[in-house]
This record gives sequence, C-alpha cells and structure tokens, in this order.
Amino acid sequence: PGSSGMTQLLPPKKPPKQPLPKRLPHLLTRHLLPLPTTRMLSRVADSIYWMARYMERAENLARLLRANLSLMLDAGRHQSDSDAFWSPILMTTGDEEGYHALYSSLTGDDIADYLTDRPENPNSIVNCVRSARENARMVRDQITDEVWRSVNDLYLLLMSPKGKQMRDQTPTDFYEYIMQSSGMFQGVARATMMRDESWHFLQIGTYLERA
Repeated sequence: PGSSGMTQLLPPKKPPKQPLPKRLPHLLTRHLLPLPTTRMLSRVADSIYWMARYMERAENLARLLRANLSLMLDAGRHQSDSDAFWSPILMTTGDEEGYHALYSSLTGDDIADYLTDRPENPNSIVNCVRSARENARMVRDQITDEVWRSVNDLYLLLMSPKGKQMRDQTPTDFYEYIMQSSGMFQGVARATMMRDESWHFLQIGTYLERA
C-alpha cells in the first residue's frame, strides 16, 4: 500500500521464453512437405499440343487468304493478274512442292483450293481443323466441354453443305468465320481451363505455331 492508501497494481510477469526446438515434430513437418502431383501422360500432352497448333495454323491460313482477297479487291486487278497476289501466299506457307505435284501452273483459284480444302494437302484449313478435332477427341477428359464444342462446331460447319456453299459463294465470310471460331477456341480455353499442365501445353502449341 502507498501513502494514498491505494494498492498499486503491478504488471503480470511474462512467462520465460522457451527455446524453439531445433527440428519440428514429425506430425508438423509432414504437412509442410509438397503434396505429390500426378504427371500428365506424354500422349495427352502431345494431343493437347497439336490440337492448339492445328487450330492456330487454320486461323493463320484463313487470315492470309482473307487478306489476299481484300488486297485483290482494293487493287482492282484483272483475273489474269491475280497470280501475282497468290504466289507469295504459297511461298509463305512453304507448300510449293506439294502444290506443284498436283498442279501444272500457278493460278489463284488452284492455290486457294489447295490451301483451303484439298485432301492431299495435310496443311489445308480443312485438314488442320480435322486433325485438331481428332486430337481434342482423344483428350476430352482433359479439356473443358466449351473447348471441345468450339473445335467440333467448326469441324461440323466445314463438313456441312452450308460450309461448302459459304466457301464457294462468299469466301471472305468463310475465312472470317474460321478466324472467329479460332478466336472463340482461344477465349473459352482461357476462360474455362485450369492453369495446369494441360493449359501450359496448349499455350506452347499456340505460340510455337505463331512463331
């Protein structure tokens, strides 16, 4: 008691600090270890990789062909001069050897047909979409339903009478549709796929094809 008659309250004593153990108990450390992960099969990675590459290749070809049609319209060239517009497209794709094995001369219509839907050309737009769909079908359990539908719907359109009619009557709209479908494929993949190994292999295929 002090001179005022009131009891002075002392702060509680702090417990002495206990030294930390040099090693945590096994019960704690086992929860800090990285959890085991399931590795992707090589065939699954291969299918996802090529699915993305083929879709990107189909879009690139459609973009080249549509841009070339627009250039011809803007230039106002006659049909006899159109070969000068189409020859660089064939050189860009690197398919000269395959083309000359089927055709004896360079014409705009033949080059467009060869790059679009000629069965003998493995890099034609139709064959690229077909290959992308086949790879997607093999890994349906690894991709989302939205990704599968974006590939499958494009393939069904290209195989349908409506697609063939669009190709013959309005080729610009036909190539634009392929570009939009590829953009939808990329969009739904980015929006719906988990950021796991499937996503990374899809990105690798896409950007390697662009490069």
